[in-house]
Amino acid sequence: MSEIKLRNRVTGETGVALEGPTLYGLFQLEGESDLLLNGESVFSGFRLVPDTCYRWTVNGNEGIFLPHQLPADITAVGVTEIGRRHAQLLEEDGTWTDWVCVSPLIPDIDRRIRIEPLEEELQRCLPHLEEVFRRPRTRLNLEVERTWVSRARRVPPDATEYLASHTEDWEYRTLRSVRPRRVLASYAEEDFDLYENRVAARLVDQMVAYLSRRIELLEKLRRLYQQVIDFSLQVRGTHWLERRLYGLWSDSIDANEGLNRTTRLRDELDQLRRRLQALQDTPVYRSLPTRTELGTSLRMTNILVNDQHYRFVARLWLERIRQSVERPRAAREVLDAHQTLCRSFEAFCVLLICRALRELGIDAEFDELPRPGSMIRAVGAAKGLEPFSAVRIHWQHDGVVILELESSRKAHFLEPLRIVTLPSTLAAPRSATSGPDLDVLDAQLKHLVGAKLSREPEPRPTWGKPAPIKVETRPVPPVILYLGTPDERVRLPLELARRLNHLGSEPLEHEREEPRLLPVSPLALESLERVTRLVRWWLERQRFLAWPPSEQEPMEAWRYCPQCSRQAPESALQARDANTFVCLCVGCKTAWGTRLCKFCREKYPFIETVARSGATTRDVDWIDRTFGRDVLASPCWRNEAAEDFVCPSCGRCPGWTPGIRCGRCELKGHNVRIPQTAP
Repeated sequence: MSEIKLRNRVTGETGVALEGPTLYGLFQLEGESDLLLNGESVFSGFRLVPDTCYRWTVNGNEGIFLPHQLPADITAVGVTEIGRRHAQLLEEDGTWTDWVCVSPLIPDIDRRIRIEPLEEELQRCLPHLEEVFRRPRTRLNLEVERTWVSRARRVPPDATEYLASHTEDWEYRTLRSVRPRRVLASYAEEDFDLYENRVAARLVDQMVAYLSRRIELLEKLRRLYQQVIDFSLQVRGTHWLERRLYGLWSDSIDANEGLNRTTRLRDELDQLRRRLQALQDTPVYRSLPTRTELGTSLRMTNILVNDQHYRFVARLWLERIRQSVERPRAAREVLDAHQTLCRSFEAFCVLLICRALRELGIDAEFDELPRPGSMIRAVGAAKGLEPFSAVRIHWQHDGVVILELESSRKAHFLEPLRIVTLPSTLAAPRSATSGPDLDVLDAQLKHLVGAKLSREPEPRPTWGKPAPIKVETRPVPPVILYLGTPDERVRLPLELARRLNHLGSEPLEHEREEPRLLPVSPLALESLERVTRLVRWWLERQRFLAWPPSEQEPMEAWRYCPQCSRQAPESALQARDANTFVCLCVGCKTAWGTRLCKFCREKYPFIETVARSGATTRDVDWIDRTFGRDVLASPCWRNEAAEDFVCPSCGRCPGWTPGIRCGRCELKGHNVRIPQTAP
């Protein structure tokens, strides 16, 4: 086999030999101009995607994809519509302001919880379809077989000739004739295998599959509505987080009304599906061949035109074709649809990044619309960006987004943020009744993090003196944004689930150099909060660690409250030993600054809010649900008041002891019970 010129978008390696199932959207074709992907001519830059059989072929080389790791229909539709909105803004010369006003949630939720025309037609035609299976049209076939004389009712004309030549069927002979034991008898048997009945049976199969997908979509939307309604009861965290999520949701339909409508429509469609599934257990359906392919065109016979029940079968079939449900697509259409989905997921992730920057008070300097291959300079409208002057946003053609800081001050450590988009549902279950294949998933994660990147320790400035100049020239571990929801990770062991939602602010010893994985989805309400926390961690970490300032620099940048945007008084900013500081906002009572880990003696930034978590369990998503972007260093899992933080360098909190560890340290079980402390 010839060498495949594929580029791993995470590690940057080219010509990687692929073993085992391939991750969707991970590899990009490069090099030769005469490439054939799945039998279609493509050019450099195309993503490696599957065909209709979940296989890929490139110039004679081949491999497979796992079907459950491809985005589901509803997720793919939501991501594609956001990508279509970005393409529309490009055509209309849209701006940064237009782009950040696009909702990161699935568009047109109100339209998706309405009954579709095909479903209305099914409600009208289903009684006639049931009557077809109850009293079907049949043809009478005369079957001839040898049977006992006592059971024979009608004999064919050649029965005498057959009996004369088969003496084994004689009972005994008489003087005049033969008394038979067995004779040939003819029976009239009903035959259900008509073209019209095959059409009805295949229509039942197609409508059951269609309703199953619709019910799955409505169930996901119902959980999204329920998450909004139960948010204040489940989270009990910062009111800032609650206000932001309600503001994000306010662009869509009212949650209570949406929940009622979604539940009602889901129950109606489930009842229709049950009635259709009952038809699959009838004698007519069981007698028909199950692998019959009828195509999309319908041959209008006399029965389908004139029969009072069969004509509704034809009517429903034509309506299904009109709605383009399960229309067979050519190989080129399948390839283009996958490429569009990959590019649309890039646009979705860029939307989350741009909205995250705006949430932090950073906007494009010239109101430019981001596009592949562009570089946009974003500046801060307030003092929260100082001592940095701007953020540069590079959207590369391979779907990698790089954020870089600009600063007039050269005496601090600058580190870019490299974000790789991966439109693969890593943790999706293989089926509705089973979880993901843990062995395959673990092997794929090892393939993602196979090329570990070495990092040098950050320079430690001495007290009262700025840190030495450090120019960032080496690669840093990237952040991978992939398609995922909390429901997909709930069946995973805690260790694996934590690796699939890992910001990097609380690493364990074996995770320090791994790329970080963050799940995002237009069906997940916390996706924007998770990306905003990522950007804030990258930005505020470097801003806080730039302390202490030089003699010529003002201290206003460190008195800017990251929570309410107020300027704290000079007396609220206190310098501490080991080049750390703390500042307290007199308005919202939020404290921020840097602390020194007593184990590894490294500094780390923190934000301490007045929130208290009432949750009795801790899992990998509890910080997202409770604090969102309102923290930097992760609160300790054992600390109810969230005043102790996990050191991002060594992964230990101040209360860590060798004999007593929390579930985050042990990584056992799905949830960790938190002991209730006395008030």
